[in-house]
Amino acid sequence: MSSHAKHMSDDSDETRKPREAVIELENVTKEFALEDSLLDQLMGRRTTITAVSNVSLTAYEGETLGIVGESGSGKSTLANLITGLHTPTQGTVRINGEEVSSVTRRSPELLADVGVIFQNAKSSIDPRLTVRQAIAEPLKTQGYGRTERQERISELLELVNLSERYTDRYAHELSGGQAQRVAIARAIATEPRVLILDEPVSALDVSVKGSIINLLMRLQREFGLTYVLISHDLSVVRHIADRIAVMYLGELMEVGSAEPLFETPAHPYTKALLEAIPDTDPTTSVLDAFVLEGDVPSPVDPPSGCVFHTRCPIAEDRCRRDVPPVVDVETSASRCHFAKRVRAEKEEVQNP
Repeated sequence: MSSHAKHMSDDSDETRKPREAVIELENVTKEFALEDSLLDQLMGRRTTITAVSNVSLTAYEGETLGIVGESGSGKSTLANLITGLHTPTQGTVRINGEEVSSVTRRSPELLADVGVIFQNAKSSIDPRLTVRQAIAEPLKTQGYGRTERQERISELLELVNLSERYTDRYAHELSGGQAQRVAIARAIATEPRVLILDEPVSALDVSVKGSIINLLMRLQREFGLTYVLISHDLSVVRHIADRIAVMYLGELMEVGSAEPLFETPAHPYTKALLEAIPDTDPTTSVLDAFVLEGDVPSPVDPPSGCVFHTRCPIAEDRCRRDVPPVVDVETSASRCHFAKRVRAEKEEVQNP
């Protein structure tokens, strides 16, 4: 695990405004132990992988923070640290200013403050439960009485635009969009401040996807919800995220306001991800010609220096040797030796 003299900063013109921090991750690292060979066990050796490395990140009240990166980048682990499914190996997670750890050690109030919406709604709903029973589960946990539960379920179904005639159906009897509306109703049942959106629309048809996105945005406006959006679909992220955190091999590569980051990224990895979006215009600089190739290195033995240098088109010797500093470039913070150059080259292409 590498150590950094300066942590990734997610301050920008937007974040300097006096908004309340709802989620705060400070120097968070999560390691997992691998099953070692008999020889390793006899020698007392223990192999670990670092899924999240020294991450500091904040999500503010009422905003959508998008977390993007390839498979294995640490996005889901980061989300699980927020929900309490994982406990940090090092560092601190705070929700509403209160330090938290695993679900089993969180108060009922903290558990109620974080909801989760998963990619495949049908598989996230117990097939033995009706819609009514599935939505009632978190309400029972929070101590709602029978009458209160019935009233709240009716309110929730209305909020997600789902008829009460579906309340006695099971997950397999619902369409994908209907099941996702049930999942959303269940996630907001206890009036949380935070929703973790884990690929919330990737399993849906295009026509349904738009209606679910619009529903999520409406609920955010009405209730001041803070969203943490985990997604590989950058077009969805661009549409709804206020800020974006780009992860690679467990580390933050770039954090910044969404629109400037999409227009003029300040990290080669961010730029490579954006080039993969369909229908982007071709460009001519050495960076713009870059197509992301090769596999993400093994987290068991990550590269020295900049973890991205093995796939970076502009890597130099110091990238292989030295951990890059965090460089503030306008509304972004980028962990790259050449952050300002990357931003400048993109601006030159757009404004020749």
